[in-house]
Amino acid sequence: MKELPKSNRYFIIEANGGLNQQRLSICDAVAVAGLLNATLVIPIFHLNSVWRDSSKFGDIFDEDFFMYALRNKVNVVRQLPEDILERYNYNISSIVNLRLKAWSCPTY
Repeated sequence: MKELPKSNRYFIIEANGGLNQQRLSICDAVAVAGLLNATLVIPIFHLNSVWRDSSKFGDIFDEDFFMYALRNKVNVVRQLPEDILERYNYNISSIVNLRLKAWSCPTY
């Protein structure tokens, strides 16, 4: 097994839309986490206003297999570490939030 370099940050994504849009967001998140050498937090799904689906990542995907399949590409964790959650008063919405332009190149 290839040893990944130590990550120095975490990458959280909130995917929305239908299953295909969520899947694309997850694929993009894996790529971006790899480019940033960031640890990917298991994606969060927004409640879709059209579908009214409250499914979580683990309801649709096998989290263990997701982490296993990416083990040589990017670090993945189920949630942020306790010390980081505590720093933000257990409210991840207070963490700096950036929106990326669709179809951005890596230098963006």
